[in-house]
Amino acid sequence: MNKELLKHFALCFNKPPEEAVEYLKSKKIKVTWNWQERLQAIKEHSFTVSKVSSADVLQLFKDELVKSVEKGTTFNDFKKSIKQQLQTAGFSKNADGKAWRLDTIYRTNTQTAYMAGRYLQQKEVEETFPYWKFIAVLDNRTTDVCSGLHNKVVKASDSFWDTHTPPLHYGCRSRTIAVDDDYLKKNNLKVSDGGKLAKQYPTAKGFDNNPVEAWKPDLSKYDKEIKNELGKVLNNKPKSEDDIRKERLFSNCSKEEFEQDWNTDEREALQELIGYNRRLSKKQITEIFGGRDDIDFGQIVVEASYHRDGYIEGVNIRSMKGTGRDGTFDRKFIFSKEYVEHSYYKLYDTGKDSYKQAFINQLDFYEYLGKDKFNKITLHANIDVGCWAWGRYGFKLNGDSDFLQYTTSKIIKEFKIRKNADKTDVVNMFSKDKYFYIAAKEFCQKFNIDIEEFKEKVVSKHIDWFGYFNLNDSEQQQIGREYAKKKK
Repeated sequence: MNKELLKHFALCFNKPPEEAVEYLKSKKIKVTWNWQERLQAIKEHSFTVSKVSSADVLQLFKDELVKSVEKGTTFNDFKKSIKQQLQTAGFSKNADGKAWRLDTIYRTNTQTAYMAGRYLQQKEVEETFPYWKFIAVLDNRTTDVCSGLHNKVVKASDSFWDTHTPPLHYGCRSRTIAVDDDYLKKNNLKVSDGGKLAKQYPTAKGFDNNPVEAWKPDLSKYDKEIKNELGKVLNNKPKSEDDIRKERLFSNCSKEEFEQDWNTDEREALQELIGYNRRLSKKQITEIFGGRDDIDFGQIVVEASYHRDGYIEGVNIRSMKGTGRDGTFDRKFIFSKEYVEHSYYKLYDTGKDSYKQAFINQLDFYEYLGKDKFNKITLHANIDVGCWAWGRYGFKLNGDSDFLQYTTSKIIKEFKIRKNADKTDVVNMFSKDKYFYIAAKEFCQKFNIDIEEFKEKVVSKHIDWFGYFNLNDSEQQQIGREYAKKKK
């Protein structure tokens, strides 16, 4: 098993990252680490390092200024001294052209980012490779901590790695590899006690956490004023592209724009949906449902549906068919049943993966509305692309779908499936609460059918297909968002 797994991983080194992940998934090897989150963590780490470096320079200037005042030196002497101090600390180039500190910061930052990815990858295969081996680069620059830990093996689940996953200090070049029992026997290695090792070889201050977590700098070396200012800056983390997008989509527009965009009835219906302390403009609604703010949906209307007792039981946001240059949409929000009905949606040739971005925007919009209000998307598709396209976003078949009846008879007949056991498999593959697109791929793989042939003979028939998306299902969320983030 281990050799087979290693073979699959080896084949991935010549593939681009996205293809490598898809390959591993096709081989039923679990791949779940979220690279978007990891890249954001690395970005935050870089931000922290740069701000700490600025604080170090500020502290150095302040210390030199105090010395200058105490000694009564001239300004020219101060400039000469501070230049020498900056060179010594590595913040400006020396005569040899090297800036040691900046080089160290860069290397440490890069190593931390690399080890964050390695840590997550090794965690994914922990069942197969249950031990991690510490490997140091041994030369005249190796610290006592890293040389002491070199070749030591500790269980992957041991808390030792919470504090001793490289890098362990500035300029650290150490790394870890995941190994199994066969490797230990072959190399005559024993598993060490992580607790004892941690006490024997303490890490440098600020590096006593695994690289997946945010780096925590040592603030004790700064004066009170610098420490306070640095603390404020570090708490204000850089925004990700997703943060910026959500802020643009869901920040309150001005009261004037809100009143100009919507009539009285529309404002009442919209605020019943989003809340009376919130305001969204037509431009925001356009981007939510169109993927971009320059989509032309034509006339967009917001309508309330009333219960016979007089209270609002639902809200419909839609574009008037035929009025838009780029497409049209219809979304019904049913309060009493806590679901959003995706009634109609059409985008013409807008490019830039607008469909996919619109899907992500809508998921975020439903989350913005509140999980206590809506927990399900229902979808009805009765055209050739409907069930195929939406199935890729992770929608499941539900019991109302005519497609289920179709699969139990016509698919079996179309592809000449004669064995009773195979017929049962087909019925089970496309049964209620199954991922449609995954079921289609499973079917084609089992019966050696080209998936395009399946699409042409089955999906392209004009059949009614009803699906649903559980907004509280993390697996469905992951399937939908991952597909939507893929570029063509």
